Amino acid sequence: MSDEQEKLEKAFEFANYRITVQNQKHVLKTKAIELLTYYHNGGTFNITHEFMGFIGSLIANDHTSLPLLDSNNNPIMVEDLQEFYEEMLGQYMEVVNEYWKDYEELKTKRNIKSVVNV
Repeated sequence: MSDEQEKLEKAFEFANYRITVQNQKHVLKTKAIELLTYYHNGGTFNITHEFMGFIGSLIANDHTSLPLLDSNNNPIMVEDLQEFYEEMLGQYMEVVNEYWKDYEELKTKRNIKSVVNV
């Protein structure tokens, strides 16, 4: 094999590796987003920084229970806002910690086969 062919082959190999890494990052992110869904009293809530901040401000303003709009714009009664917030925060921390561990592991992989096995 000529020197140029070898360089070209290595370039393709590296390009495939980079694409595979980007695909795996996307898979990890999508998984995390899906797991950041909190179900409560028949409602579905997306756990976001903004939503957690909103709930935190309601609690800070001495609200203890009230109806909230879920991700489908359905009104859902939340009887204990503090418990609702703590459960949602716990789920957030668990999901993001797992996402971080998987992401860090992915960064150490140096070939396509090991990247796909993350």
